Amino acid sequence: MYLHKGKSVFLIFMFFYCVFIGCNISGQNPVNNSEEDVILEETVLAYIRYYGKEAITFGDLRKEINIYKHQSDHPLTIKEKRKILDSLIENKLLLQAAKKEGVNVSEEYIQSLFEKYLSESIGYSMSEKELNELIQREQGVSLDDYLIRDLGMNVSEYKEFLRNKLIIQQLIVKCNYDELKKQIPEYSEIKEYFDNNRSNFYWNDMIEVLLVVANKADNFYTEDRLVKIEDLRNSYINKEIELDEILSESFLNNNVFQAGLILVPINENSANAIGLTINELKSLFEQDVGFTSNVIEKERDYRFFVVYEKYQSKMLDLYDLYQPASDTTVYDYIKSLLTQQKQQLFIQNATKQMADDLNNSNYVWMEKTESEILNILQNEL
Repeated sequence: MYLHKGKSVFLIFMFFYCVFIGCNISGQNPVNNSEEDVILEETVLAYIRYYGKEAITFGDLRKEINIYKHQSDHPLTIKEKRKILDSLIENKLLLQAAKKEGVNVSEEYIQSLFEKYLSESIGYSMSEKELNELIQREQGVSLDDYLIRDLGMNVSEYKEFLRNKLIIQQLIVKCNYDELKKQIPEYSEIKEYFDNNRSNFYWNDMIEVLLVVANKADNFYTEDRLVKIEDLRNSYINKEIELDEILSESFLNNNVFQAGLILVPINENSANAIGLTINELKSLFEQDVGFTSNVIEKERDYRFFVVYEKYQSKMLDLYDLYQPASDTTVYDYIKSLLTQQKQQLFIQNATKQMADDLNNSNYVWMEKTESEILNILQNEL
C-alpha cells in the first residue's frame, strides 16, 4: 500500500482555504497591522445579486489565487489573476442560479464520492474512517492533515468543493437535458476512432477462474476453515456441488469463505493480485477448462482455483466483444466513450455560456473600479 506524499493523483481542480497573513517588516505596531489585514481581507470587491445577495471579498479572491499558485509552475500574471476573479464571480452566479432552480446534492452522495476519489489513489474501496486509520498508521498524520499537505484543504473543504462542482453540473444538465441527449457520435466518427486506434484493441491471454478463499481467523477457528475449504473443493471435484451453488453459499456465508469468478490477464500484476507468481499463473493457464487446483495456504487464508474459461490473445474487430464474457462490443465501447466526451464538452460550453449570460451589471455590482482592482492584484496579491 503506497500513499502519495507529493502532488495528489487526483487531476481535479481543488477549492481550498489557505489565508495568507503578511509578515510585519515595517516596524509598526503588530496589532495595528493585524487589524489592517483583517480590514483588507473583508474589503468587498463585488456583490452577486442574481438570487439573493452575496459579497466577494478580497479574502475570497486571495484564496482562489492561492489555489492557482498551488498548481501553477510559474508566477501568475496580473491578467491571470484578473481571470481568476472573473471565474470566482461566475461560479457564485452559477451556484445562485442552481439555488433558484432548486438544485442540490445529498450528503450521502457527497460522502460516497469523497470516499471514491480518495480510494482511487489507494487502489481499493475504503470508508472515510478506514482511510483515516490507514493514513495514521502508514504516515502518522490524520486524514485532515494528509489532505491539507497534498491538496491544500481539509476534509470538510474538499467535500464542499465536490458539492459545488456537482451542483453546477446538475444545473447545466437540468437546463439542457434535451440537447445533452443529442450528443451521440455518428457511425463515421466511431469507425474513424477505431481505425485510428486499432492497435489498442486486442486481448492478451486471459483466464477466467473461480477463486475460493477462506480467511484464517483466530487459532480456534483456523482448522475449521481449512476443513471447510477442502470439503468444498472435494465436493466440486466429485460433482456433488455445482459452481453456482458455491457462489450462492459464499453469498450467504461470506464470514466463512468467499468465492467469485475473476477474469485474469496473464501478467505479473494480475498474478500478484490473486496470490500467485507469474509462473504459477502461466501454469494455471496451461491447464484444461475445469481443472481444480489443490488448496493453497497463504499467510492470511486458504484458497483454491478452478479454471472456468480461457481466452487466447487476438486483435479485435469493430464488432468483437470488448472483454470476454461481456455483452459490450468494441463498437459499443467506442460509442460510449465518444458520447461521454461529447457530453462533457457540451457541458463545459453550456456552463461557460450560462456564466457569460449571467455575468452582467444586472446581477454583478462591482464595488471597485477596474484600476483599483488591478492595483490590488499587482500590489496585494
